[in-house]
Amino acid sequence: MKSNINQSPLKSYREIPSSWESRPNTINYNLLPESDLYSDGWRDVIVSSYDSSTQKLGALEYDAVNDYVTYQVINLTEAGISQREKALVPYSITPTQGRIQLSRMGILAQVVSIIETSADEELKVYWEYALSWDLDNKHILSMSNLLGMTEVDLDNFFIEAEKIS
Repeated sequence: MKSNINQSPLKSYREIPSSWESRPNTINYNLLPESDLYSDGWRDVIVSSYDSSTQKLGALEYDAVNDYVTYQVINLTEAGISQREKALVPYSITPTQGRIQLSRMGILAQVVSIIETSADEELKVYWEYALSWDLDNKHILSMSNLLGMTEVDLDNFFIEAEKIS
């Protein structure tokens, strides 16, 4: 990738364009000698390494010391990290995925017992006939509370269940 340090704000290009505003009458601008392109402000874009779980890439900036363009690396706040993690949680899973995940966790029999002995007829209907299990459904939230699951536990349950095909 390339960027022109004379632009504001900086933008990245997959390749140098065939025409450019500093030389409007030049055909095949991108084929000019590297020294001409350099003098017109073209520099390589270097993508810095970063930890995507705690950082994100920001705007492009010119590193005059190293003479290249790179992205700012921005540290996420705790709220930003939490928001990013929450975005990974699926809203919905199939009952089959949910039951398999309960089985993998070793608590399927416990859940079945809770449902069979419950006086809540809606819960029984939901367990038997729901086409999807939604993260904010009152029966899912109630069951997770009965099982002593935290919000993070429930999120992880949905994340792992979604992986089941």
